[in-house]
Amino acid sequence: MLARGDIYQLINFASFSCWFFIALVTLGLLIHRYRFPDHPRTFKVPLAVPVIFTVVCFFIVGLSLYSDPWNTGCSFAVTFTGIPVYYLTIKHSYIPNRWRKAINYYTNQLQILLEVVQQEVQTY
Repeated sequence: MLARGDIYQLINFASFSCWFFIALVTLGLLIHRYRFPDHPRTFKVPLAVPVIFTVVCFFIVGLSLYSDPWNTGCSFAVTFTGIPVYYLTIKHSYIPNRWRKAINYYTNQLQILLEVVQQEVQTY
């Protein structure tokens, strides 16, 4: 996204991606509430709030597609290049064993350095 050069295009790229994923997350919340209605929740909001918010988010995404289709389409393409990477590396794990060991080593070192190692005991 940085290769485009113009700060306004970068803002359009980032805002499109941000609003698109926020819309997907709230849509996922609605689907989760529909599939698991009796699942315990910390707090519950009226159903109209996430529905309206999801519609507004998709409206913002659609409006950005309508107002600047070329830049938004490029942002869409750049954002979704991660899908094949996910399927090749995570889902089907086509990474060679030597690379996997190196990635795991660097991941562990970064977790230690940044102090983001997962808890050993679940507290919830």
